[in-house]
Amino acid sequence: MYEYEKIVHSFLKAIQSGEKPAGSRLPPETDIAGEFGVTRATVRKALLKLKNDGFLTSQRGRGTYVAESVDFTQPILYVDYTERHWHRELFLAVTDESQKHDRHLVVCSGESMEKSPESWKKRLQENITRADWMIVNGSILKHVKPLLSQHDINIIVTGYSPVSFPKPCISVLVDFAQAVDMAVDFMAEMGHQRINLLTPEGTSDYERQHGYPELFKPYYAAY
Repeated sequence: MYEYEKIVHSFLKAIQSGEKPAGSRLPPETDIAGEFGVTRATVRKALLKLKNDGFLTSQRGRGTYVAESVDFTQPILYVDYTERHWHRELFLAVTDESQKHDRHLVVCSGESMEKSPESWKKRLQENITRADWMIVNGSILKHVKPLLSQHDINIIVTGYSPVSFPKPCISVLVDFAQAVDMAVDFMAEMGHQRINLLTPEGTSDYERQHGYPELFKPYYAAY
């Protein structure tokens, strides 16, 4: 966690507990810097973050105050594909549940990561400090892990990936067998009579036999 984030979390806790009630004035920047043992530049960065998120307001010549109306609802950061196969169904289910519980969902999709990596990374960095939970696909985890050591956030890992997971986290095991059964049933209902089922373990043999090295790789990137 960065130094400015420690200040942000400390003030958020004080505001939420009522220690710093709405309308109360914050100490001068020099006092805050001395309390946390940081520079004034670090304090300004923390205060700017709190202002941008609506927790503080500034009055020229009078100082910085706790905002009169504060929303403590933290967003859920969703880092997964949203259009591919069952990823879409999972995304729609999470979206529905977050709305039921009045939680805002911030999406950093796998599709946007592949299309514009730098913009995706910037959006991820901007929102990871605000969120208290992150739902991340196992195949995307390697792109997120460098940020996790710097931030305090709960993690749910979906799908399958051979990489080691950060701890603590919650691993959600997707029932691929059931997903395959549903897909086969659907294709049969659509009139497909010849269905060639390729498991992730069998794709390499298929590639060697048929010469399609790129086949299925977008969907089995983690294997």
